[in-house]
Amino acid sequence: MIPIEQLNIDIKKDNIIEGIMKSNGLYCLVARPKVGKSLFSLQLAHAIATGTIFLGLKVNPSPVLYISTEMDSSQIADWINKMSLQFNDNFYLIEQEVNKPRLNLDYLEKKISEFASVNKGKFVIIDMFNGVYINDKFDLYNYQDMAKVVLPKYRELCSKYGITI
Repeated sequence: MIPIEQLNIDIKKDNIIEGIMKSNGLYCLVARPKVGKSLFSLQLAHAIATGTIFLGLKVNPSPVLYISTEMDSSQIADWINKMSLQFNDNFYLIEQEVNKPRLNLDYLEKKISEFASVNKGKFVIIDMFNGVYINDKFDLYNYQDMAKVVLPKYRELCSKYGITI
């Protein structure tokens, strides 16, 4: 049995961004190429890492792990500078290796596990799903395949490590 006062406290703690994003969930930002998804994601990462207002909404700060599968660290730094974002020590980056076509999901799980346990991180951005190798048994551009193969893998990571992707 939980008293109503505790329930209200737990609901507030469960929010990453008040009213639109809760903890331990999987959120997908989908749009046509080159419309600004990565820029939006960097602004989101900044708000969460620094605890600043995002889209006019209150944010509960958390360390952020940004996994980039299409931009290298110098490109990300350029975008951060162009947007005048000042990150603190709560922002961590994994970039695509130059000589590998995709990051391996097992490697990412190891890094997410470290991030969650060592850095007490709760929020992970994977900029772009197609840059992560899971297996060859699905079509990334097929909704049923995504729903049956890819999204369950990421939901499992959310549940296992207490993170939001």
